[in-house]
Amino acid sequence: MKEANRDAMLGTIREQPALIRELYENRKAITKPFVDFFLAHDVKKIYFSGHGAALNDALWIEPFMEMILDVDVEVTNPTTFNYRGRFNVGGRLKPEEMLVICPAQAGHTTGPILTARKARAQGIPVLCFTHDTESILAQECDVVIDNHSPAEPAFVETKGHIADVLLGYLCSLEAALALGRISQEAYGEWCDAIKELPAHCETHIKAAEEWYDKHKYLLVSAKCYTAVGFAENYITAKDGCLKLAEATANDCASYEMEEYMHGPDLSVHEDTVIFLINPKAEESGRMDELYRYCRKISRRCILVAAKGYADADEKALLSDFLDKEYLTALEYIIPFQVLAHLTAMDLGLSTIYSYRELFYPDLEKVKIRIDE
Repeated sequence: MKEANRDAMLGTIREQPALIRELYENRKAITKPFVDFFLAHDVKKIYFSGHGAALNDALWIEPFMEMILDVDVEVTNPTTFNYRGRFNVGGRLKPEEMLVICPAQAGHTTGPILTARKARAQGIPVLCFTHDTESILAQECDVVIDNHSPAEPAFVETKGHIADVLLGYLCSLEAALALGRISQEAYGEWCDAIKELPAHCETHIKAAEEWYDKHKYLLVSAKCYTAVGFAENYITAKDGCLKLAEATANDCASYEMEEYMHGPDLSVHEDTVIFLINPKAEESGRMDELYRYCRKISRRCILVAAKGYADADEKALLSDFLDKEYLTALEYIIPFQVLAHLTAMDLGLSTIYSYRELFYPDLEKVKIRIDE
């Protein structure tokens, strides 16, 4: 491959710590439209709408926002929701007591745009995170928050999604503080943890690169990958698989830990590449059991965990993870981003262009028309 910018995706990944730092340091100004909206509206129900990685962003944000803001939050898949779902089941809420949030990159994906139109037709306000504040989606929104992450050179997107997830967390914290739903002390504890993230994320990028240099054969010689996680890192497994699949054109399956242990674990064999994401948490002991089981069968069992993990073998990808609940999503996705790019490079593929780019016009024929 002779692309001048063949490593542009890796360059974008390396920009993420600085972006996290920028968003945190400017959080008051960036989140002000969100906070002002919540001060002016008694929001009782939030609907998220996003496709692909944006859906994963919503799934990461949902439990944090629900906990911190003490508001009922529902994540919807736009295609399913636009055809089969409806807002305000039971008719208990006023339109102004609901909010639709669309995490986006630019804001040109059809599904969330139609969801936004569906909401506004019923008087329900819509908010989006985007780098393109003039996009079609942005024009359909009552509140637009700039995620400070311009369009990426790689088709495998990374930085913008980190931005959207962190913004979801920061908006939740700032609104909860303004509304008196969390204490100043609790707010400070979360801010202190977020402030530590950039330095840790820089370490994770380096750790993933060093691990790959030693163990690349585990990924390059495989035709499929599996990732398993729990709590917010089930979504990390989903998004990590999306990155690997997009970059390497290999099959990739993700599972929630307990789901995997109730049948899919029978598919493990000696050549199964399986990532087990195990931050320090209440569920960690159960993942320890799965790690011991899979390691007995597979020669390609890869634990992803913090340094100091007592039972880690030489294939484990260990780093200086902060392991703060919910924030682990912003840490543990980084090794998958790095491995996706590096594996694609060694497979002779591009992370700038999809090798099936020419087939996309066929898919356009079956997309929903925005003007319908």
